[in-house]
Amino acid sequence: MLGREYASLDQIKARDRETLPTVLTPDEVARVISAVPLLRYRVPLLLIYASGLRVRECIHLTIDDIDGPGSRLFVRDGKGGKDRYTILGTPVYRELRSYWNRHKNPKWLFPAVGRGRGDSAGAAYRMHRADEPMLTVPP
Repeated sequence: MLGREYASLDQIKARDRETLPTVLTPDEVARVISAVPLLRYRVPLLLIYASGLRVRECIHLTIDDIDGPGSRLFVRDGKGGKDRYTILGTPVYRELRSYWNRHKNPKWLFPAVGRGRGDSAGAAYRMHRADEPMLTVPP
C-alpha cells in the first residue's frame, strides 16, 4: 500500500459470518426424541433437552446428583469447571427412575455398558453418528 509494506495488515481479517442455530418446535423435538430407538440413548437425550445440559454433564451424572423431591439436578464440573443446579421436571424424573430401575447401577445414572462407570463423551458422539440416519424427523 502506497509503496510500503505493512505486516500488520496481513493479520487483520473480517470475522467469519456466524449463523444462528436452527430452533426446533416442541413438536419437532418430541418427534426427534421418540425416533431414537434405544432407551439408553433416548433418556439422556430427553434429559439434555429438558434440563439444558451439555453431553459431558449428562453422562457424568451420578445417582446422588438427582434431587427428585426438590425438582433439581446437581451438575458437577460444568462449563468453566463450575458446579450448578438445574431444573428437573417431574415427567423427566419419572423417566430417569424408570431407566435406573432397569440397570440399578449403584453410582452412575448412565453407566457404560459392561464397565460399571459413566459413559464417555466419545460414546455419546459415536451414538449420535451411528443413529444419525435414524434421527430423521418424521413428517
